[in-house]
Amino acid sequence: MACLTELAMLAILTTCGRSSRQPYVFKLLDSSQSGSPFSRVHFISNTAVQVTTDCSIFPFYPNYAEASLIVDGQYSQTLKCTSASPQTFTVEPGFGSIVDIVSGTRFRAMPESSVTGNTIQDVLGNAWATTEAAKQLVVIYGDSIACGFGSDVPSRDAWTVLLRKNFEVGVEAWGSRQLTTDYDAGLDELILNFVSYGTPRVFWVAIGVNDFFYSENLTNFNVEYASLLDAIHSRFPGARIFAQTPLPTVWEGPNVSGYTLGGFRNGIAQACAERSFCHFVDGTSILSLSDLSPDGVHPTTAGNAKYESYVLTMLLRN
Repeated sequence: MACLTELAMLAILTTCGRSSRQPYVFKLLDSSQSGSPFSRVHFISNTAVQVTTDCSIFPFYPNYAEASLIVDGQYSQTLKCTSASPQTFTVEPGFGSIVDIVSGTRFRAMPESSVTGNTIQDVLGNAWATTEAAKQLVVIYGDSIACGFGSDVPSRDAWTVLLRKNFEVGVEAWGSRQLTTDYDAGLDELILNFVSYGTPRVFWVAIGVNDFFYSENLTNFNVEYASLLDAIHSRFPGARIFAQTPLPTVWEGPNVSGYTLGGFRNGIAQACAERSFCHFVDGTSILSLSDLSPDGVHPTTAGNAKYESYVLTMLLRN
């Protein structure tokens, strides 16, 4: 007989042991205190399990209301919502298989609205706890591009997910995220989210394109970005920090405030150049316009793979 525990952000899966019938409590991995795209559960399967996800992103992006089942390190199937109501999926990964269930991407329509996604709410079934080999923790701070928008199945194809082959990865991002909004809410709150992932050895900062699209004041953005770098370094002095400028986009301004995307790139480059702990990354060298989806902003599935390859090379080299 299986056991079930209520979702409490981190502890979401309770199952029964082989003979003791004592429950194992599984944690939602790679998640901040306020939730993250591509958070996951990891276990060894016994029999079929039932997975419930919240499907809250469905009204905005029905194609992205999905999660992925990974069995023994290989993609197995997509769990796709058909409405905005929580849905339960039955999966049968096979006795003794090592299983990861990866939640979907995330999106916030307006700064004052709630963040939506396809978060794992609970899992019911017989399973056994298992550990993973330790990897360096990389925290990625970004927006819809870090969330895999533009790819076929973000929970499988996003560059941030692909990077997990070599690193533990926490993705602190949602669609439409802006640095300005986080700065106005207080960088302390953002830093606490970073802390909740564990002990990051690397930060990859890929933020700013939405600040340009929403015509935020460039002078203010430059101050905010420099403050972000200082706040990360102050709290995580031993971590490597990579500051990536926005990828190329089909439209780069000027926006209604008269700024170009190049101006935001220059501000990021200057903030990084003034700090010895910062590694500068020219985002325009990562992809070309041919790697983008029809919206001219988000990388395709192939573009995400190319992006991950670039980031991996940078992390292994520096």
